[in-house]
Amino acid sequence: VRIVDADMTNQLVRVLGSASLRTLTDALDQTGRKARLIGQGNPE
Repeated sequence: VRIVDADMTNQLVRVLGSASLRTLTDALDQTGRKARLIGQGNPE
């Protein structure tokens, strides 16, 4: 994970990293909160 940006007002967290989609989704699921991937790809 390179960048984490949290917007608590909108209950939104953005994560930028090089881990696989599955790894990121599993890590987010382990927090006990619902998570969904909105977009993926190369942001640079």
